[in-house]
Amino acid sequence: LETGLKGVPFGVFNSHMITDPLVKDLADGKETLIQLGYSADAFEVGVGVFNGDLDVPDSDQIPDNYFATASFNFFEGTSTSISWTSDLGEAGLEDYFLLHSDSLPYIDVAGFNIGLSSELGLFAVEVEYVTALDEWQNHLPNSAPIKPSSLNTELAYSINEKYGVAARYEISSDFPGHPEARCSIAGCCQVRENLSLGLEYLISDYENSDDNTSTILTKLVLDV
Repeated sequence: LETGLKGVPFGVFNSHMITDPLVKDLADGKETLIQLGYSADAFEVGVGVFNGDLDVPDSDQIPDNYFATASFNFFEGTSTSISWTSDLGEAGLEDYFLLHSDSLPYIDVAGFNIGLSSELGLFAVEVEYVTALDEWQNHLPNSAPIKPSSLNTELAYSINEKYGVAARYEISSDFPGHPEARCSIAGCCQVRENLSLGLEYLISDYENSDDNTSTILTKLVLDV
């Protein structure tokens, strides 16, 4: 049994890049929750309740959102996870709906997440998909309902103990303010003991726009 302010266990968001994947931007949320779980050698399950910020005022102090999660490790080096939440809007869409809270009364929409993480020798594969299970009807005037979703795929290769490279391709749909497609490559090297340097190059394609954006990121990590 766990309780407190922490991340809702909806999705795993494994990544070998500097930037977070779009699935995390869409699905990750930190709330006050109560969780009950069970763990065995090959699987782990959990259920719980939490209270978000999009609730109607009368239920501000009453946990009225739910989640369920399960992960399986039946094959060595491979993990599969699935999770469900009664309201995906309480995660990466929370700011969007709070900004437009005057449009229509908020209605919960459930979300579903499935992910696969596998290590195959020097290679690592990450695949994760998150989606709303219905459309939000409380949308802006003169705009269509949204049903956000996102898919993340990554392939990483460890050249040796000091060097590694990775590539990612992502797509999303109906995710306000985020690219419709994004691809990136990254590399990392161990400069010295306890000191590593990472570099990532991203190209983002936004819906209804002819402009692609390119970004270069660097990250220096010191392990103390």
